[in-house]
Amino acid sequence: MTILAYQALIVVTIALGRLASRDRFWLVGVCWTIFTFVKVHWTPLILLQLCVIWTTCALLAPKKEASS
Repeated sequence: MTILAYQALIVVTIALGRLASRDRFWLVGVCWTIFTFVKVHWTPLILLQLCVIWTTCALLAPKKEASS
């Protein structure tokens, strides 16, 4: 259950970062990535967290409008 709570916390903090700054929210993702590499020592969990971090960042990234 703790693993799921961490994943939810990651999504929430990235979303809050996106609300706070439209352009620099990815820094939250970088901080979570650094935290993951420093504190997590189990490869499957590292992969899970990195997928959650960067998928969330990709989904919340501002959409580029097509210029005509």
